[in-house]
Amino acid sequence: MCPYDHDTGDCRYHNEAIEDGTWDRHFHKWWAEYGRKILQDHEVGPDRMLDDLRRISQIVKGIDELSLGGRKVLWSIIERSPALSNGRTHPTLLSNQHEETS
Repeated sequence: MCPYDHDTGDCRYHNEAIEDGTWDRHFHKWWAEYGRKILQDHEVGPDRMLDDLRRISQIVKGIDELSLGGRKVLWSIIERSPALSNGRTHPTLLSNQHEETS
């Protein structure tokens, strides 16, 4: 969920963790504020939020690893789910950063 590029080192969160005054550093402050906002906006406790974020992270990782065809199958299942179907489309779900070569 971090908006910074990790390949180029734009995110320095992990570097800050080994320095003195970690929670006074820019990226730690940014994440602390972001976490507070999630807690307030969604009325969820910190423990539940952390548990949910771990689960969401695993789900997103799994979706990222799907082929474009796999994403289409997933979307087809979501569209037909009575609990989730609401007529909206999710173009980012169907996009694939790593297109298949075959």
